Amino acid sequence: MGKYDHIPMLTGVESYHTWRTNMKYALGAEDLWCHVSMGTDPSDPLNFASIKPFHAMVSQPTDAETTAIRKWLVDNIKTKRIYPSFYLNSNWSNDP
Repeated sequence: MGKYDHIPMLTGVESYHTWRTNMKYALGAEDLWCHVSMGTDPSDPLNFASIKPFHAMVSQPTDAETTAIRKWLVDNIKTKRIYPSFYLNSNWSNDP
């Protein structure tokens, strides 16, 4: 994974803290942490959970709305490409 080689594999409880810290920094540097964060404080935008935007009027989407939705979807795919590759057991569903 190149630039993510420093992130240890999540092998269990004993490696969780180091893995979580490194994953948070790596995803944060890519502005992707919000796609896995469960943050609920809107005054903390880097930790605030990202929710997929939607069209205000489905029958009349604006270019800005479509662009925002597309960016969110692409960023979400980037996150899904990085995030699960560091699980030893891909059945785990813990939030980092």
